[in-house]
Amino acid sequence: MEIEFINFETPSKDGYGLPEGRHNIASYLQSNTVGSLRPLTEGMFGYSVTRPVMSKQYFHDIFDQSIEMRCGLEGWHTESGPGVLEGVR
Repeated sequence: MEIEFINFETPSKDGYGLPEGRHNIASYLQSNTVGSLRPLTEGMFGYSVTRPVMSKQYFHDIFDQSIEMRCGLEGWHTESGPGVLEGVR
């Protein structure tokens, strides 16, 4: 089974790059468009082995949580398009 979905960086209510503030996409989207969200990865990097390194902790967290839910992943990699990732079980 495969699942593909888009992953975004999580902004605070007031935007990206702010040292303070709780990360909250819902609050951010109350005053910003969906198009202003930043994808976790940029460009077309299908099946890249380098792009996951940029968000290494996030990738490790996904694997660890999938094991905790007794639904381990066999694969977790970038797909076609900005922020598109695929999980394979």
